[in-house]
Amino acid sequence: GGTTLVVTPTTALAKDQEERFRRLMASEQENRQQSSSPFAYHGGLDEDGKNTILSAIHNGTQPIVFASPEAVMG
Repeated sequence: GGTTLVVTPTTALAKDQEERFRRLMASEQENRQQSSSPFAYHGGLDEDGKNTILSAIHNGTQPIVFASPEAVMG
């Protein structure tokens, strides 16, 4: 249980890793509803997306977050 934080050197890499994680989840959860929640926390993410991630971390339902060092420290 908990959230895994993956610090990536760039926002582009965080977004790429988010897409790869979604594909992995889809193959593992063939018959379950796929999450549309964001997994990449970055400056281009709208406030709703950022709040969704932060709320899910607080609630213990965010499995993973991909973020740049600036996003983690900001």
